[in-house]
This record gives sequence, structure tokens and C-alpha cells, in this order.
Amino acid sequence: MKLSPVQIAIAYVAAILQMLVVFHKPIGLSETVADILQGISLVCWIVVFVLWKRQKSRTATVATSSASPSQPKWAMWLTLVVLILGSLSGIFWLPYTGVVLTFPQLVVVSIITCIVSVTVFLIARRLVRPKV
Repeated sequence: MKLSPVQIAIAYVAAILQMLVVFHKPIGLSETVADILQGISLVCWIVVFVLWKRQKSRTATVATSSASPSQPKWAMWLTLVVLILGSLSGIFWLPYTGVVLTFPQLVVVSIITCIVSVTVFLIARRLVRPKV
């Protein structure tokens, strides 16, 4: 579902405010101003998601008969394979990102990452799937 121009504008404002928060020291902003900007940014994101949810529910009530076809099975399995391989391969690429851990710690981190990413994917898939 496409965002409305108002939602896009609010999202851009939130993103710009977050960039100001991230780079507040080089810009010369105080910690207090950065905290205020972070709060305003959070409010902007909440507004974007509330408007998106209303828009989604409005279109869902109008077009309940024309439900979109579900995602093909192969796409779900491909996504799961990529998630599993990407998270378990962290053993090999994490040291190149600056993470300094021993090999057993890298194994544990990769396994936990794999479990968490697959769990989040399955929960999100279940929540997003249209209820027919």
C-alpha cells in the first residue's frame, strides 16, 4: 500500500530529525536539543504509523472481496533459507565488521541471531497474512 503525500512528508521530517539527533555533536547542538528532536521524531513516526493503519483498515473494509493472492510458498522458503544462511554465516563475516569475539562466542551469537530472525519472520508472516 502506498503512503499518502502527507505521510511521506511526515516521514521525511522524522528522518531528518533523527539525522540531526545522530549528528548533533558535530553540528553543535546540545544534548537537550537532541533529546527534544528525538521526541519530536518519535511523535512524527507514531503519526505516520497511525495514519497508515487507518488507511489500511479503510481500504481493507472497502476491498474485502478482492483479497490479494497470498505469497507463493517458494518465496517463503527462499526467505527462510536466506535468513538462516545469512545469520549462521556471521561466524565468518562478523570479525571483518569490527566485532572482536572468540570463535565459541561467534557461534553462539550466530545461532541466537538465526533463532531470533526466523522467529520474527514467522510471527510477522502470521500477522500480515490476510484473514479469510
